[in-house]
Amino acid sequence: MHAPAFFSYTVPEPEGLIEQQLTPEGAFWAPEGGTAIFLYDDLHKASSPKAALLEFLESAYQAGIKTAGWYIEGLRAVPVG
Repeated sequence: MHAPAFFSYTVPEPEGLIEQQLTPEGAFWAPEGGTAIFLYDDLHKASSPKAALLEFLESAYQAGIKTAGWYIEGLRAVPVG
């Protein structure tokens, strides 16, 4: 499939990564390689595209830290705006 999309790439791909739930609806994992994908057309259909994109990126990030066992407490920051 060739279509514009946003993606999140987790490297190295931790075991169990692509079994993690992605949100919002329409977001999915590529069959291999640790890549989460959210098609632009699905984003464009969202009632709040900005919120939908942030939700997608956060869900992919959370999937990566959960399955890789990353220590994130020291990296937390207060979001800007």
